[in-house]
Amino acid sequence: MPFFDVSDVLLDPDFAQQFTVERFQQTVDENGRAVNTPVKLTLVGVIVPRPAILVQVEEGQRVIAKIEVYVAFRLTPGVGTVPADVVVYNQRYYRVESVDDFTDFGNGFNRVTCLEISRSNQPGILT
Repeated sequence: MPFFDVSDVLLDPDFAQQFTVERFQQTVDENGRAVNTPVKLTLVGVIVPRPAILVQVEEGQRVIAKIEVYVAFRLTPGVGTVPADVVVYNQRYYRVESVDDFTDFGNGFNRVTCLEISRSNQPGILT
């Protein structure tokens, strides 16, 4: 078990920042279809950009951007019919891809890996 508590660093205002998380509440409409309504949460944590990945295919190329978020709040990568949380950072949207338990390092922190996504015109629809 680690002996280093990173809570003071990860919660320091000089190091941490506020960001928004969209957590989707799912309801069923009159046609029996699922409707995802975003609920915005404001959290404080540390966001670290990850190296971008260049993917080349026959149609062209695209860059896949990722971030890591260190936060004392449990985000979800989506389970069953529950959609993954979306982190909004620098006017970009990142879908939670994985959540790693970092509670050994203090204060219930999680390391969250997120993949950049684009948004369609419809709320709750992610592509």
